[in-house]
Amino acid sequence: MTNQSWAAKVIAALIAIGVFAIAIQSKHWLGGIESYTDSLGRLSEGARLAEQPLRWLVLCMFGLFVAHRIRPWRAFGELGMIKPIHIGVGFGFVATLPMLAVALIFCKLRSDLNAVNLIGGAVTYVFAEELLFRGYLFRQLYRRAGWNIWVAAISVGVLFGALHLANRVVQDMPIAGQFGAVAIISVGGVLFAWVYAMWDDNFWIPFSLHGLMNLWFAVFTIGDNPLGGWLLNSSRVLTGVLAVFITLYVTRDRGLGQRIFSRRQSAGLDTQ
Repeated sequence: MTNQSWAAKVIAALIAIGVFAIAIQSKHWLGGIESYTDSLGRLSEGARLAEQPLRWLVLCMFGLFVAHRIRPWRAFGELGMIKPIHIGVGFGFVATLPMLAVALIFCKLRSDLNAVNLIGGAVTYVFAEELLFRGYLFRQLYRRAGWNIWVAAISVGVLFGALHLANRVVQDMPIAGQFGAVAIISVGGVLFAWVYAMWDDNFWIPFSLHGLMNLWFAVFTIGDNPLGGWLLNSSRVLTGVLAVFITLYVTRDRGLGQRIFSRRQSAGLDTQ
């Protein structure tokens, strides 16, 4: 590796981490600006849901321009957003069928269903999180800065889990429960990053998987908090296993998927 390429990768990583930190702190900083908070207060509850994803999108675009001179209209491609949406939605729906099945069989509809909360929990907040954590930070560290995929995925996943300690639902849990919730969310963050990379950086893959998992959690009485019980966590495990299997099968012509399925074929285990 030349000094120039090494330096470029270090700079790309530093810019990505810096922009990520600014995005995380931006709500706190903007909260001290009276005119900004007053403007938000005049918006409807539904309109306020769009503030965080838009704010983070602008910062991600700024980071991409500083690091790589990528113009705003080309930033969507860098983040993986111009990939086929229907593939992401289809993958997410099939992969979360175990969670949906468990919810339909063992659970009831929540009595406090609210359209704004459903859209926030399953769409806008998920969009913001996948944008910043996977589309921006993970991709910049993995693709641009040259980090090992697992180093990047685990680092971003742990950050993803740890930052949920700011969530009031998590804060209301006992200390042991908080650590458990952070661990579970971190594992989910690693999974979202891995499927994102394996599906050629299709943003809609982790977005749909994450969003539909949140949707079933919000619609059905499958759990009361992110830590959950045996019912929620067993459905999470089944969903994760199915997501991994589908991904490995679809990518069976390369990488890990190729190694696994080529062994099956050489052993005469392929049914086709």
